[in-house]
Order: sequence, then C-alpha cells, then structure tokens
Amino acid sequence: MSERVSAADTTEQAALTALVVNCPELAELEDRLGGFNLFDTLGAANAELRHSHTLAWLLDPAQDHGLDDLFLQNWLIRIVHAADGVERPPLSPVEIDTWNLAAVEVRREWRSIDLLVLLTHVDGAQWVVCIENKVGSMQHSDQLRRYRETIETEFPKAAKQLFIFLTRDDEDPEDDAFISADYSQVTEALRDALQRRRNSIGAEPRLLMESYLRLLEERFMNDSEIARLARSIYRKHHRAIDVILEHRPDEREAASEALQTSARQSKGVLPVASTKSSFRFLPTEWDVPKNRAGTAWGPNGAFVLFEVAIPIRGRTSLRIIAGRPPYAWYQRILSRIGEKPFASKPRTPKTNPQWITIESLPTGVHFDLDSDEGTEEQAKQLWKKIANMLAKPDIQERIAVIRELIEELPEPET
Repeated sequence: MSERVSAADTTEQAALTALVVNCPELAELEDRLGGFNLFDTLGAANAELRHSHTLAWLLDPAQDHGLDDLFLQNWLIRIVHAADGVERPPLSPVEIDTWNLAAVEVRREWRSIDLLVLLTHVDGAQWVVCIENKVGSMQHSDQLRRYRETIETEFPKAAKQLFIFLTRDDEDPEDDAFISADYSQVTEALRDALQRRRNSIGAEPRLLMESYLRLLEERFMNDSEIARLARSIYRKHHRAIDVILEHRPDEREAASEALQTSARQSKGVLPVASTKSSFRFLPTEWDVPKNRAGTAWGPNGAFVLFEVAIPIRGRTSLRIIAGRPPYAWYQRILSRIGEKPFASKPRTPKTNPQWITIESLPTGVHFDLDSDEGTEEQAKQLWKKIANMLAKPDIQERIAVIRELIEELPEPET
C-alpha cells in the first residue's frame, strides 16, 4: 500500500514539475493576466454595481469617453440582432442603425431598475430601454415583471420599449418581455468602438476602457485568447492541474465554519445542519421539539429554519425555509405568506413539497471568495449584518409569527 502511494506521489510530482518547467503557455497566460488593471485594483472585478456604473458611463454619449453614441448603438444592435426571431424584440437593427437622436438620458437605480436609457429622437419620439444587470446574483421576487409594469405605467406614450436582461451566466429571463443579453456583446461592442475611435479618445478614458475590456476578456469570455490558452494548458497538463484543484483550500467551507463560530458566540441563535455551501441556524424561539422533529436537513435540522447560501461570488440573502413539512402545515404556511409581516407573493400549493422558501431577504452583503479580502473577514461582516437584521422589529415579528405556526405542527413521535 505504501509503495502504491509513493508511486502516485511520484507521478503527481512529475506532473507538477512538467507544468512549471515545460509549459510556455503558462508563462504567456501569466503575462496576459499580469499588469495593472484599474478594476482589479479597486476590487470591482465582480461587483455588480461597478459594472452597472461603468455601463452607464459608456452608454451616455454626453460623458467624456469620446465614443459619442457609438457604443450605445453598437451594443443595442448586437443584442437585438442576436434576439431576432427568438424573443422578437420591438426594435430592429436597421431602426437602431438609422436613428437620429436629439438627446439621451441614462438613469441609475431609478425605481430599483439597474439602468434606464431614455432616447429622444429629433422628431420627438421616445424610446425607453430598461436594463436589468446580473453579474453575481440571480433574478428574484418577480422583479422583472415589476420593472416592466413600472415602465409601462410611467412611459405609456413611448414609441418603443425595449427590456434587456443582461447576465454573466446563462439565465433565462422570467418575464417574456425581456430579451437576453450577455457580456460577450458588451465586449464586442466596446472593442469595436475603441478601434474605430482610437485617434479621438483621451489617455485617461482609454485607460479605463482598456482595463474594462481586458477584465471582460479575462473573466467573462469563453472564446477569448485567455480562454484558449487556459484550455490548451489544461489539455497538456490536466493531471497537475487536477492535483492543484484537489488540494485547493475550500473557501466556502471556511466561510461556513466562520459563520457558525460567530453564531455560537451570539445570543438567541443556534447553528444547525450547516454545510460548506449553506449556513443554517435557528432563533432560540424555534428550538422546540415540534420544530426539531423535522429531518429534511438530517437529524440536526428542523422543519423551518434560517438559511444563507454561500456563493463563491455574488449577493447573499437571509432566507426562511421549511423542509418536508406536513402537508396541512405547508398549506397553512402558504396561506400566511401573503399577509403581513411577510412580503412574499402568495403561491399555489404543490402536490408533494420538499422545500419551500417562505421569504428571501437580501442582506446587501456581496461575497467574493476569490478577492483579496479574507474569507473569515467577509463571513464576520455578513454575520454582523444578519445579527442587525434579526434585531429589527419586522424580522422579530416574522420570528414570532412562525413560532406560533410551529405550535400547529403535530406532536413529535416518542
């Protein structure tokens, strides 16, 4: 047995040595990834708000980037062309290419909408472009429908209304009025605009745009030269890379453990049934036999608890979740969700429910386990936010209501 282990160790060592000594592509990749990048320096590489701010700047012809409306036009043409015949956008590439604009207004976080672009034409006609941007999070709480209804109510006379769901990942919009877009279209439009206006852009805006373009090519593109190099390296040195990945520190597990430690040191809460990807806990008011009889998360779980999913990168939410509840109690929960203090939309009962998210409350804390900020520090900041949320009257009211509902659960078997 020891000889086989020793042989395996020797093979792995040889693979790692070959990766370091005999891989010119690795040196080329490191060169491409090296150097100054403004977004990495500011810790904004995966920050959704920073991407939206940058896009707002690029989309506004009045800003000092030197692109006029070229990026705006190119980007919309690419999105509409890609969606043509699929989502049936209300605009055609030709209409965008031949527009005659008198004014462009770009709004950030107007009525919670990430980006709103108001296009006024010389003839007075108005187009409204509503953009929801998702970099490290997913759509939630029927937000796309709410945004569409807001636009339809506030701009009923707009000649055109275009709804865009921009994502880093392949996620379909839940509202049919939205057409899908991805960051490859941002990359292509920005690269083309930079090339066409290369002689008229100042040094400072060029630095920002080139940093952003390089960031998109490194982190968001599957067909870039960086992606090609990475695939080439893996094909030649997959054994060494697999060994590295096998022994890579598990930052999600470290974050979960840090959250559990913080919870144990706090009053009024009890960590339960946590995993490396999910941190779960009970308010002490819910730590009663009727609730603890639940086994959806194992013997140390409960019927209803708080859960925080731990993303590698993305927003975090504090969720109230019930697992494998008795059906009558499940129906009772559903009837209560649509009433105060809960803000969730009423739902139709399922035949055989396994889990139900009673409510999902955004914490406002963004996790990035690949950032320079330590995992434990991020976990501490998240727990501090959760503790503050738990102390608020509206959350305390939710806890009290669910405590009353727990009393309606059947007596646990002895």
